Amino acid sequence: MARTLPQPDREHIDLVSVLHALADPVRLELVRRLATDAPLSCTAVVEGIGITASTASHHFRVLREAGVTSTRQDGRIRYVSLRSADLDTRFPGLLASVVTAVGGPAYSATSVREIHS
Repeated sequence: MARTLPQPDREHIDLVSVLHALADPVRLELVRRLATDAPLSCTAVVEGIGITASTASHHFRVLREAGVTSTRQDGRIRYVSLRSADLDTRFPGLLASVVTAVGGPAYSATSVREIHS
C-alpha cells in the first residue's frame, strides 16, 4: 500500500525554508532532474550523481520538509516529484526560475506531474 511521507501543507510552505533547501548544489541537481521526469524513484533521481544512499536520503528529506518535493512510498520504493503547483501558488515563477538557472528544460507549472495520495 502506498503512503505519502509527511510534508508541509501548501499554506505552510515558507520562502526561507524553500530557499534553504535550494541552496545546495546536490539538491539543485535533484530538482533539475525532477523537473524533467517526475515522479521518479529516488534511485533513478540520484543515478550518476555519486552520493551515498544516506546522503541522498538527507537531501530528499530536506527538500520534502521544505515543501519542494512530495515523496510517496510504495513498498520499498520511494517516488519523488516536485510540488510544482503548490510552489507556483505560493511563489509564482520561483521554481521556473530555479530550473532554468540550473540548466533544466523549459518549465511550466502544468508540464510537471505531481503525486497525489
